Amino acid sequence: MLIHTLHVKNGQCVMVEHEKRTTMIDIHKLSESDRAEEILIESDRFVKETAGGYVYTATNPINYWNSRIGGSAFRTIITHPDHDHVRGFKEFYENVGTTNLWMPTSHIATLPNTDDGDLIKRIVGGKVSGVTFVEPKRGSNNMYFGTEEYDWDQIQILHPAASYAAESSNQGSYLIKISYGKSSVIIGGDTEKETFEWLYEKYPDELKCTIFIASHHGRQSGWPGKKVLQHMNPLMVVIPKGKILPKDSALGNYREALGSERFITTSYAGNVRIKLSRNDEVALFECERDYVNKQLPSMLAKARELRQNSALENIFLNLLRTK
Repeated sequence: MLIHTLHVKNGQCVMVEHEKRTTMIDIHKLSESDRAEEILIESDRFVKETAGGYVYTATNPINYWNSRIGGSAFRTIITHPDHDHVRGFKEFYENVGTTNLWMPTSHIATLPNTDDGDLIKRIVGGKVSGVTFVEPKRGSNNMYFGTEEYDWDQIQILHPAASYAAESSNQGSYLIKISYGKSSVIIGGDTEKETFEWLYEKYPDELKCTIFIASHHGRQSGWPGKKVLQHMNPLMVVIPKGKILPKDSALGNYREALGSERFITTSYAGNVRIKLSRNDEVALFECERDYVNKQLPSMLAKARELRQNSALENIFLNLLRTK
């Protein structure tokens, strides 16, 4: 399973190549003028812990899909209806296409009054032929999105549950886990800390993952909490981000909880591609920026060591709790 996390500034766009099908998760296509604001920064003046600043011009998701993946998407998942997760959807639909659309509808009124928002509303209302709208919740199980059969895509909605009444669009955001053998990726959307804590108390094993695509663009508002993140114990955290104010940044939290070798930001690396093997491991780890690519083998080796140490610590702590 190949996971593409795109650099789209403060938005989200993740593409997943399953064995048989493809999934687009959120889209944030910036205008050419917005993309052109970028200023390349010399490698010795920019580190991944920097809250503000960019390295690469933001990616055009439609062009990227057509050049890297090709064909129509089997499904598009909108984690929640905020503008930075739907911007460019109409152009994607017209130039790439999608067979299915998923989105939580509890806050559908927050969709932007744009061509993107209007098209999504029409699909949700069943007014667009050729696209099936589905709204799976926690516990949903059906062909192509459930977890029962081996050849399904093993997509699990961790949140929200059918009975959950979200107070905001972010609180109602999909938190998605996609498994591939013993490996898995959790895609945060704009999920907030309270949701992670609820899952940690109710379903802690479901939070364990190989890769975590961080929530809310590396901000404090999407920080899962140190205890929760260390329990999740991902090999690598990918943080899709643009400029954020230092006071809002959670990058220091990730460094303290996991170590600096276990997270990477798209503003530092550009687009990030990770291929999962079936044994809770990474078979490919690469990015757009040559300077960063040269660092990745040693970074991944250290990340494996730190993760193993953390797993042993978790086992020891669990033994103490049971005594």
